[in-house]
Amino acid sequence: MNLYKSYFFLLFLFILTNKTALCQEKEALATANNYLQKGDYANCQKILFPTFLKIRKIQGENSPTYQEGLSLLGDLITKTGYYTLAERIAFKDLSLCTHLYGRQDVHTAYALMRLGDIARAQTDYENAKSHYDQAYEIYTNLPNNELFIAENQVHQGQLLREKGEYTAAEALFRRANMVYQKQALAPSDMRKINLNEAYAFLYLALKNYTKAANLLENNSYLLHQFYHASHPKITENHHLIADIYLRAGLESEGKLHLDSAKKQAYQTPESYLIRQKQQADLYRQQNDFSKADTIYRQLLENTAEVTGEHSRLLMDFTAEEAQMYYQMGSYEESLALYERIENLQKEYLSSTHPDYLRTLQELSLVHWAAGNYGKAYRYFRQSTESLLQQFEKATSFMSEQEKSLFYEESRKFFDRFNAFILMYYAQNPALSRQMYDYQLQTKALLFSSTLQMREKVMATQDSTLIKYYAKWLGGKEQLAKIYKLTNEGVVIAPQLMDSLETNLNDLEKNIQLKIALADIKQGNTKAQIFTNKLRKKLTPEEAAVEIIRVQGFSPQKGGRQTDTVYYAALILTEKTTNPELVLFENGRQMEKSYLKYYKNTLLFRLRDTISYTRFWKPIANNPTLKGIKKIFLSVDGIYNQININTLRNPQTGNFLVEEMDIHLLTSTRDIYTVKSQEKKNEIPNRALLMGYPDYHNTHHLSSTAADSLNNSEDNRQANIAELPGTKTEINGISQLLDANKRESVSLFSADATEINLKQKASQYTLLHIATHGFFFAKEQAKESSLGDERHENPLLRCGILLSGAANAYTKEILQSELQAIFSGQKVEDGILTAYEAMNLDLRNIDLVVLSACETGLGEVRNGEGVYGFQRALQTAGAKAIIMSLWKVSDEATMALMVRFYEQWIRSGDKRTAFRAAQAQLRKDFPNPYFWGAFVMIGE
Repeated sequence: MNLYKSYFFLLFLFILTNKTALCQEKEALATANNYLQKGDYANCQKILFPTFLKIRKIQGENSPTYQEGLSLLGDLITKTGYYTLAERIAFKDLSLCTHLYGRQDVHTAYALMRLGDIARAQTDYENAKSHYDQAYEIYTNLPNNELFIAENQVHQGQLLREKGEYTAAEALFRRANMVYQKQALAPSDMRKINLNEAYAFLYLALKNYTKAANLLENNSYLLHQFYHASHPKITENHHLIADIYLRAGLESEGKLHLDSAKKQAYQTPESYLIRQKQQADLYRQQNDFSKADTIYRQLLENTAEVTGEHSRLLMDFTAEEAQMYYQMGSYEESLALYERIENLQKEYLSSTHPDYLRTLQELSLVHWAAGNYGKAYRYFRQSTESLLQQFEKATSFMSEQEKSLFYEESRKFFDRFNAFILMYYAQNPALSRQMYDYQLQTKALLFSSTLQMREKVMATQDSTLIKYYAKWLGGKEQLAKIYKLTNEGVVIAPQLMDSLETNLNDLEKNIQLKIALADIKQGNTKAQIFTNKLRKKLTPEEAAVEIIRVQGFSPQKGGRQTDTVYYAALILTEKTTNPELVLFENGRQMEKSYLKYYKNTLLFRLRDTISYTRFWKPIANNPTLKGIKKIFLSVDGIYNQININTLRNPQTGNFLVEEMDIHLLTSTRDIYTVKSQEKKNEIPNRALLMGYPDYHNTHHLSSTAADSLNNSEDNRQANIAELPGTKTEINGISQLLDANKRESVSLFSADATEINLKQKASQYTLLHIATHGFFFAKEQAKESSLGDERHENPLLRCGILLSGAANAYTKEILQSELQAIFSGQKVEDGILTAYEAMNLDLRNIDLVVLSACETGLGEVRNGEGVYGFQRALQTAGAKAIIMSLWKVSDEATMALMVRFYEQWIRSGDKRTAFRAAQAQLRKDFPNPYFWGAFVMIGE
């Protein structure tokens, strides 16, 4: 009996000892994991390695504790960037998880997620997607799975972003963010930090550097506050922010973050490579090519060893060295590297990937610099076609501001292609067709995108979507008020503006995605218009002319924009296979001294016999226009600031309007719309006429605020001259319409308000507004910090003045607007900006007549036209607009308007009526200053 007791006692001691050892090892694993989560990889490794070996020795390789240690080891090796070893460990972990827990278990899903991350890091996107999809399938069958699914979506989104699928990536990020908000994750939670980083990478790809930098700066703050000082994420963030600043040319800011990254105690192999690359970038920016070259060469060798021969990192670093050789003028070396990257990208990415597109763009420029015309042209063609596809694809989820940033970057390349065409057009006249085709696709692309959004929302007849759209428009108006108040020094919590901007962006993106899904479901595709189709729409007596502003570009040594400006007029008739190209080589002079001369002759009522030669004669003398009586004209640059009809032909003594019927269009692709409307009788049957506003009216204030205002001197500072002629003008038009049994409503004085215009305009087919207009150039606005929407968006710097406008910036109005923002009410200040006008519903309006000074002015943007009040009205749905380019007398304006309506009622054609009214006015006021101030644009 004693022998048996001794045996069982020894067995008990053995079990107890092993249980104690097991507990110690579990605790050690927990401590190692804690170090790993905090980013203290050195201490994690110090504890994990011996513990893992001890577990394997004691428990073997089939125990749950061994799997826990193996998983932790896989995480550590993956995070430190040793992907080949990490992959072997990850596959072993997956096999063990499947054996121990089964296929449908959270441990198995986690192992698959890690394999997906490793495959993604090695540019093995097919396997990465397969692993992520398998993990997602497991997560969907687990209870309380929201956070698991959200984290999977972030990883899937990162994969899609790397593949260039920006729309799908952004959608997944937003879904994950909604879950994180619902679950109230702390901002410092690593899942939230990873999501911010994923968003930042997406914004970087879309050229939105400000948003990317803000997200990463916020991440850095959180990492410093809540994680170990040596956490690699801190280093990564500094590197990413440094990269943004270096890309933006902000060398000192970039160097600051680069130095911060160097101070970190721990560097993963990947972060070390990135640090070296950024140091080389810095030397390159300083033109110290020798030092940069030494680092790049060593960097490429080291990167290939660490990440493999086809990793994205290696492709990126090779591209940097190729760019350096291009800057040095070593074109053969540069081309060799770019061609190597092109082959890798074709194999491992896709022909539509943004990185591949950038390589094609660089190849076009380097071949151009090297004098390889044929290859340069081939790469230009590939690049521009891919760029158009990318824009349409990527912008389906972007807000207006994001589209603008993305488009500006894309537009630069089209400008370079145009500069290339002008250089080689003489050798290959067919290039003019290429230039015209791309102009048809890109002219006013942002404007078209905004216009189509409204049309497509309404076309869905989806009441929920239309309600969201109305909510978005209302939010934009509220945001405009906040911009106004902050600009006037009213203190508003930044969180309020940030929150509203974020909500509006999210709402807009949801609307865009729903439209895109509806298009896919209904099989809607955007029909592209090319010159060969467009010329078939022209009669033998018609021509289409696109005037394009081209900025000079020199491709040598990295390429640079020159000071030279060209204007190219492309003439298309039914007989021209290749449009005729008429080149104005002195564009800079046209924009300065020639424009000044033109304006001075108008201002001082002088006879101008020179401007015709400077701006039009080379076009008129082109043989292609022989027998042409009507020109559909789309202009660019300086041509937006002159009325082409006022140019006097020195040979005949006639104005251009007397020699040619000029039909102004935003783009000549609009000929399709114009032709479909040619037989339509457009006599106005419902007209809203608004004029002679009471600028000092206080109807929009409470009685207390109005009394306060009347007793102050603030309102007297707004010296807005009354326009009594506008009342006479409105009365005359109203009587004319009434006499011809046309319904009209006239709003004067206190009734000529913003609220009346916004509420009533959609009910009419004609809108006539007679008041003051305004436009403030950017340099006239107050200095502002980067991203101040009031000054960055020209639509907030132009508009018209209505009842109460004189009080718009008084403290009483500002206070009322501030209170209204918090109460959800509306307070109108009497100033209708273009930003607000863009939100009107003018889809039923055949014509808007802006009988106000300088309503055609705005900020001219190359390739996009004029950002001004007329653009806003067209975005709101107005089919045609009459507007003014300069100030003119009330008497001449009134005479023109009355005669125009007389002719319109008689003919039923507004364009014919407008030309006839100008012809009549010329008899009484021969100088173009009077009759030429107004122009008509649109259908």
